[in-house]
Formats: sequence, structure tokens, C-alpha cells
Amino acid sequence: MIWTLKIICKMVKVYFETGIHAELVAIFDSEETYDACFDALEKLRKKHGFDFISESVEDEKEINKLTK
Repeated sequence: MIWTLKIICKMVKVYFETGIHAELVAIFDSEETYDACFDALEKLRKKHGFDFISESVEDEKEINKLTK
């Protein structure tokens, strides 16, 4: 028997940007986790030559997961 589990969570998508280009670099399941990783993301942003970090937050994202 297969069960379908619906999970509702907040999703934070993180982008590195220049003036003309944005690249998705990470997706977090909470703002708390994103905040904990921000310093490391900032180092990567600088290393790869991007100008700034931006993020978008989806307050309710439904994820379907199949389980047995």
C-alpha cells in the first residue's frame, strides 16, 4: 500500500544576482535555516563574482511525498 503525505512548509529560494542576471543557488525550508547559512552564502557570492543576494519566500508550499 502506498500513502500520500502532504507537507505544508515555507520555502525560501535564494539567488545570487548581478545587474542583469539572477541564478538560483539554494532552497531552504525555513527562514531560520536560511539565516544560519547566510554568512556562507555571502562568501560564495563574493567568490563567484555576483553583486548581491536576493530571496523569495513562498509562505505555503505543498509538497506531496509518497511513502509506504
